[in-house]
Amino acid sequence: ALDAPGVQPVLLVGADAFDEFCTWREPRAIVDEFEVAVLSRAGSPAPRPPAESPDWLLRAWATRVRPLELPPFPVSASEVRGRLAHDLPVADLVGAAVARYIERQKLYPRASP
Repeated sequence: ALDAPGVQPVLLVGADAFDEFCTWREPRAIVDEFEVAVLSRAGSPAPRPPAESPDWLLRAWATRVRPLELPPFPVSASEVRGRLAHDLPVADLVGAAVARYIERQKLYPRASP
C-alpha cells in the first residue's frame, strides 16, 4: 500500500508527456505528494522543465523531479504493435508472460483482412 512505512511512490512519466505537465489536473499537488521521474529514451535530449514553467515547477524540478535517461532498448513499441496487428508472435520481443497478457487482455486490435 502507498501508505506503508518506507514506501515512497514515484510517478514515472515520459519526457514528451511531461512537456504538458502544467495542463494536467492539479499538477502542483502531484509534485507536492510524489517525486516525479521524467524519462527520456537513450540518445534523446535530457529532460528539462517545460518552456515557460511556473516558479513552483522550477523549484520542484530542483527537489522533487528527477530527469532519467533510459538505457537503450532494442525493441520498439511500433514493432510490437505492427506484429500484433498482423497476428504475428511477439513473445521473442516482449517475453512469453507479457505476450500472454497482451493476448488475454486483447490490448491491440488485429489488422483487417
